[in-house]
Amino acid sequence: MRKLVMLLLILLGLCLCAGAQGEGILTLDELLGWAESYQDIAQGAAPLNNPADRDAASEEGVAFVYDFATLYLDSTEAKSGLRGLVIVDPAQYGPHMTRCGMTAEEVMACFRNDNAALIGSHGQAILYLVDREADGVWWGQLNRDGQRIDEIFYCALAPLGDGLYSDAGVAYTLTDGVVTAIRAWGLDASIEGHQAQASAQQAALILADESWRPAPVSLNGLELTAFGAGDLSFSGLHFPDTSPEQAAGVLGSYTENYMEDGDNYLRVMTFAKCELTYVCDSRKRNPVLTMLQITGAGLEGPRAVRIGDEMNSVITRFRFGEGEYNGTTEVLYGITGEVPFGVAEYSGKGAAVLRYAMAAEDGGSIVLVISFAGGAVDEILLYQAQ
Repeated sequence: MRKLVMLLLILLGLCLCAGAQGEGILTLDELLGWAESYQDIAQGAAPLNNPADRDAASEEGVAFVYDFATLYLDSTEAKSGLRGLVIVDPAQYGPHMTRCGMTAEEVMACFRNDNAALIGSHGQAILYLVDREADGVWWGQLNRDGQRIDEIFYCALAPLGDGLYSDAGVAYTLTDGVVTAIRAWGLDASIEGHQAQASAQQAALILADESWRPAPVSLNGLELTAFGAGDLSFSGLHFPDTSPEQAAGVLGSYTENYMEDGDNYLRVMTFAKCELTYVCDSRKRNPVLTMLQITGAGLEGPRAVRIGDEMNSVITRFRFGEGEYNGTTEVLYGITGEVPFGVAEYSGKGAAVLRYAMAAEDGGSIVLVISFAGGAVDEILLYQAQ
């Protein structure tokens, strides 16, 4: 019987996915139909936990834990109202035939997406927003830390009658770019009309923010652009125009020291995750940023590269595929030593160096060096060269 119900669930998911090819939004009926299918499956199985135990109760409801899902109900009765559910098994299907183990791009491809470039703020972006006022509000949104997407969710605020609206949705939790959990919430929740409109207005505000966009990624390196003037930002700052005061305002506390450099001085500012080197005049004034070294996790460098990013993630953000590979060195584009160029040097066991150079306005060049250990970024170096 359980296998039959699972087959019906898969067929339901296929129907929902096919129906989504029109508008592609997640509707309340789709969400409830998917969630209730899991409750039907649960009727023929015993929970792995004891729902009567105190630790089974939470703000989400009373947890009924099964090997295929965790259901949150109104009470300790298995047939009581369904409030939410969570699945973590890649063998189970979420709305629109989504599953754990999918990438963010694969999940977004199953739904409507009016924002393919993922333009938004550094922390959020709206994928679609359908506001039909009294007829309901639906939107998709992602939460991110720059290039890294942490969560994708879809909300359905549909009219329930008597001036009330649903407050339901589904969220996809991602770890290292892959879905690790699918969670439905608010399956029995309701809010008033003014609250629904307030949610719509908040989504509209996020939609209006176009201050940040992720670096394009492609497996076809010839579709990408070379390292250039638009790639000199780090953590919202711009190299080499950032003053020491601006750096301190964004990066926080630091230590510093001065070193003589001929007739000038080098001012080295050491922050928790990076180090900035300025060239100052003989009176330690007029600082010019000449080098950025990132060694701490979490700080974004050019094209949102971070410590810990895997090499295949990084190399597919810059142009590549123009030159030859001799077993240790790969010419990504251009001619090595003649600006602009990109080159990769491989040392084995995941050790490698990516080196990109672009022309600077003063006639010199700006060089980006990304070093890898064990296949992951362990240092990002950006500096001006003559």
